[in-house]
Amino acid sequence: MERAIFFAVLLASTSLYALVRGGTPERLTALGYLAAYAASAFFVLHNPTAWQSVSWVLLLIDIALAVVLVFIALYANRYWTMWAASAQIASIGAHFAKFVAPEIVLYAYGLTAIFWSYLSLPILFFGTMRHEQRQKLYGSDISWTIFSDGK
Repeated sequence: MERAIFFAVLLASTSLYALVRGGTPERLTALGYLAAYAASAFFVLHNPTAWQSVSWVLLLIDIALAVVLVFIALYANRYWTMWAASAQIASIGAHFAKFVAPEIVLYAYGLTAIFWSYLSLPILFFGTMRHEQRQKLYGSDISWTIFSDGK
């Protein structure tokens, strides 16, 4: 329970920092993380045995977040977005490992799936920090690549 509270506080503070200080890629990533967390928490709260086997709902939430992060990574003028998308895709791998090998211990399945969520928050934090630094240094920080036709 303490780990869940710790993660929720870490997620909230990192996301708030990205929403207040970040550019559009940081804000969209923070919103994606918050939406995925809310959906996952709601599902697990109403299905306490969700981690007993492969949870298709949690897998779909993770896939949806991965799609969002991959699109941000493809069009954002940031390198950290590739790391964030990669961490989310690795998280999906835990679900597939449990599906292929159901004998995987419940603790290992949960730990593997959650590990990447913990890793993604410092990625967002440092990405937001670098955005702030570039803005101070150069006066602006372009959010999207020239190929995306966005500003």
